[in-house]
Amino acid sequence: MLTPHWFLPYDSILQFITTLLALAVSMFAYRGYRWIQDRTFKALYISFALLATGFFIKGLVLAFTFAYGVNYAEHGTLVDVLALGFWIYYILTIIAFGTLVYVYSGRLSKNSMALAAVTGTTLLLVNPFFELVIVVLLLIIIMAQLAHIAVRRSVNAEVVTFGFTALLIGHILFMLGAANDLLYVFGTIFQLIAFASLILVLHRLREPK
Repeated sequence: MLTPHWFLPYDSILQFITTLLALAVSMFAYRGYRWIQDRTFKALYISFALLATGFFIKGLVLAFTFAYGVNYAEHGTLVDVLALGFWIYYILTIIAFGTLVYVYSGRLSKNSMALAAVTGTTLLLVNPFFELVIVVLLLIIIMAQLAHIAVRRSVNAEVVTFGFTALLIGHILFMLGAANDLLYVFGTIFQLIAFASLILVLHRLREPK
């Protein structure tokens, strides 16, 4: 889903803020990995570093789109460059969440994996392909988190689940944004809430001084 034109300058700023939040998550996850050498923390710091890169590129693309007054329907070299920026953002996002799925999938049965894929695929009728892929990956991560909570419940695990659920809601709202611009705006807000909650958890788990 493309950003509504009236929201471009605000979304560009929010993407840069999200970049900083994603970098903070990656930093705390890296410290956690150095502390306990757990592969989940390793996947988190790699994934959120990729996400931060993607958000930064998307922020630049949105800023240039607004600054040059580019119309999404136009053609030309500048438009092609901007389109490439969106492609890079989506590819990095999918790789990031795919990395987390690879690590988290050990907590899930094959039936749960299939259920997540089928649930996400039903959205294909009304939504863009890349957002659909991200939704499926987030569904798998959330189901893995729920499986983890069922075995070992903790406040931190619940907040992590909340964070990824907020990300899922945000991307679903992005997909529905074509129907109403405000849905896209709310999707951005949910994304910020998600990263803030993940920072909170990783900050709580940081290595004691």
